[in-house]
Order: sequence, then C-alpha cells, then structure tokens
Amino acid sequence: MDWFKHDANASRDTKLKKLIMRHGMAGYGLYFYCLELITDKININNLTFAIEDDAEIIADNTKMHQGDVEIIMRYMVELGLFEASDGAITCFKLAKRLNQSMTSNTEFRKKIKAVNHDAVMTVSDSVMQEEEEELELELELEKEKRKNQAAEGSALSVCDDLIDGLKGSDQPDLHQSPEVFKKPKAVKEAKPNYPAWVISDYHKELFDYRKQIKKPLKTVAGLDGLEKSIMATAVAVRISIDDVIKVLKENEWQTIKPDWVQNSMLPTPKTAADIQYKPPFSRDPVDTKKAW
Repeated sequence: MDWFKHDANASRDTKLKKLIMRHGMAGYGLYFYCLELITDKININNLTFAIEDDAEIIADNTKMHQGDVEIIMRYMVELGLFEASDGAITCFKLAKRLNQSMTSNTEFRKKIKAVNHDAVMTVSDSVMQEEEEELELELELEKEKRKNQAAEGSALSVCDDLIDGLKGSDQPDLHQSPEVFKKPKAVKEAKPNYPAWVISDYHKELFDYRKQIKKPLKTVAGLDGLEKSIMATAVAVRISIDDVIKVLKENEWQTIKPDWVQNSMLPTPKTAADIQYKPPFSRDPVDTKKAW
C-alpha cells in the first residue's frame, strides 16, 4: 500500500496528546513512522498489520536510542495505540483507514472491504461483550443481595422466637436493644489513589516505591526521568530491568546509575574486627628453669 489517511487534527486526539506530554515529538514521530512501516508492507497477501522491524532496527533508522524506542513503544501499547500479542506489535485500527479506492485490483478491494467489516464487527462485539459482562455482574449482585436478605430474615425470625420465649420471665426485654441484632458494617478496603499520568502496573510499582521511601513522585517528568535511568542502567550494566529495580529497592535509592549498581555488586570489604592478627612466625615460650 502506497499511502494511508492522516487526519489534519490527529495531534488533538486524546491518546496522542498523552503521548506528546510524555515523550514529545519523538513519541509523535515514532507513532506515525510505525504506521508507515505497517502500511508499506500491506498488500493482497499481507494484511497482518504487524510491525516487522524490531526496536534495534527502528532505533538505527530513526537515529534514536534503542532503550528510548522500547519505552515509547511500551507506552503506546498501554495507551491502546498499538496491540501487543505473542511478541508482535500490531495496529488493527489502521484497517479503518484503508479504502477500496486505494487500489484498482478487484480482489484486493474485496479483501479491504472484508477487513473493514471485521474491524467494525470486532469493535461492536467488544462493546456487546462488555454490556453482557455488566448485565451478568448485576444479576450476580442481585442474587447475592436476595440471599443476604433471606439469611437476615431467618436470623430475625429466630430472635423473635427467643424474645417471645423470654416474655414473662425475669430476663431483660431484648426489644430495648435492637443494636444486638444489627449486622456489622463491612469495612471497605481503601484503594490507592494514583495521578492521571500513572497508567501501567510498571509505573504504579515505581510510584508506590517512591511513596514508601517518603520521596514521592510529584510530576510526570519525575516518573519519566526515573524510568529512563532504569533503562539506561539496564543497558549499561547488561542486566534486566527487574534486576535494576531490585537493586534500587534494596538500597532505597531515589534514582539509579550504572556505577552505583556496579559498586553495589563488589564484595563487601572485611572490617577490622573480622581480620585476626597472625604473627609472621611463632616462637615457643622460654623455659626459664632449663635456661639456668
């Protein structure tokens, strides 16, 4: 395919606004570069809408750092601009941008029409599935509510029988203390409140960690800087991102640098107490009686 539709107001799209807020024109340009890569490979025999180049090739072609490409791609997937499945990055939304007028091949036009129909049906099916799940949830909640009401009614009936049996005796009137039969209120578990720019579980982990060490992240720039430091350290020291975060947490650092990680991996020097003095040679004690 030689071209695809590009709206003049694309930069005002909510998801692209977030992308620009986080990564600037580097993110915006990388997004459309990836769309070009996908479109260039679309033909009558290829309608996978997948990016064939990996992060290393894309970084070399765009003159960007490979770590930055991986971070931006991961964020675009989180925003829903791309899909990630089985190690492949795809953009099935691009199917809506295809038009039968883009080619004169009759068979290719039929496939484009079928792809557009499937894309619309996929969205429709997704909406219907969400509505069905919500309806099932409401039914389950209603059943649970009725079950609880029936249990409460049974308990109250037993209490009434007990009260009737105690009437006329010296026992106190239980009707004067209805609080005894009230069901204790369930304590709602407080959910952590995250800013709008903390989206993924990865970002939530970093946000929670900095809050735990009482050095909270207050801006998206701070989160972005920490994320870049982790990626740069992983590349420089040649360890995984998970290992970098583990070292970060073990040392309770606010940020991390490659030389810090390398120094933390060195063996801990022994203290003076651990080192036992040994003389260069030993001498038997002198027997003064024999000497004289």
